[in-house]
Amino acid sequence: MALHLYRRHRTSCPHRAQTYRRCSCPIYVKGTLNKSSIRLSLDQTDWDAATTLIGQWTKSGRVGQLQTTAKPLTEAMAAFQHDAEARALAASTRLSYAMRLRALQAWADREGYVTVADVTLERLTQFRTTWTTLAPLTRTVWQQFYVSFFKWCMARQWIDQNPAAGLRAIKRLVNPTLPFTPAEMTAILTACDRYAAAHPRQAYLQHIRAFVLLLRWTGLRISDVVRLTWPRVRPDGTVFLYTQKTGTPVVVPIPADALAAWAAVPRRGAYPFWTGVARLECATAYWQWALREVFATAGIEGGHAHRFRDTFAVECLLAGVDLTDVSILLGHSSTKITERHYLPWVRARQSRLEAAVRASWGAAPAPAAPSTADTPAAGPTR
Repeated sequence: MALHLYRRHRTSCPHRAQTYRRCSCPIYVKGTLNKSSIRLSLDQTDWDAATTLIGQWTKSGRVGQLQTTAKPLTEAMAAFQHDAEARALAASTRLSYAMRLRALQAWADREGYVTVADVTLERLTQFRTTWTTLAPLTRTVWQQFYVSFFKWCMARQWIDQNPAAGLRAIKRLVNPTLPFTPAEMTAILTACDRYAAAHPRQAYLQHIRAFVLLLRWTGLRISDVVRLTWPRVRPDGTVFLYTQKTGTPVVVPIPADALAAWAAVPRRGAYPFWTGVARLECATAYWQWALREVFATAGIEGGHAHRFRDTFAVECLLAGVDLTDVSILLGHSSTKITERHYLPWVRARQSRLEAAVRASWGAAPAPAAPSTADTPAAGPTR
């Protein structure tokens, strides 16, 4: 496979040698590429540009000028963020995108990389070594994001290939999700009453019990409960769920004590747990702070809002609810996400494993009786 450049001199050109490079006559290419014969014009007069183009053809194994351009990294990041906004992604998702892009930009500025094409696999591998403060799971999420970002850039022909696709997977240990125990839930609800009594002038904190019960019995994320509106909880004790991340609609019932706590919340505006004026992120941070105080009062170590969601999912799985149905209730975009977090709690799977182990007991061969030839002869008796 070889391609050769030559000039086809115009009649007005005094030169006739095809290898002569200093004139401005059109450049052609001939040879073979992937067993195909080629003889065509490059629409080029600059020899260096033609040489670069042929190198790209040879590398890619196809004929045709590659439309990659030296796209500045800052412009690519801004375009990616604008696209995320046009796709109506959640504000929290766009915020996480911006944080990871800022980290990439700061590293590129330190190293002197300007364009998207400057970020090669080797350089991106070096960038990954700077994630020393991130947990293995967080590093995995970051790496997946950069794979998506550079894939997005490649689709716009700003780079020939995705440098992040060549990064090896990050090894991490997946700890099983730990839900709240019934005793912990009792302690949390008791702490809610004590905490509300300690803040008589803060209207929203007076109803932190309703907030906690909705987290526990709906499986919603904390931001989804904050932005919950009055019509979403129906008088018959069902909640119309509509998760912020995936927009999956589903209806789930809640017990009587949760419905009673919800009915006790006064109707001040469109949102029972949010003014609707402050940013959703600020309101969510406010309730996270309140929950940390409740967990401290209840003596719960490692308590956070997402464990209510874990409790909802695990209790459903232990009750025999199918994993696919639990995935829909949680608003996951794929059952693979549910499996990754909750597979150890699937009751049917655990029952099959236990049955398989018990069946193996009966399949084990019985120990052979000792042979008489191997039995030592009895000695003389006295």
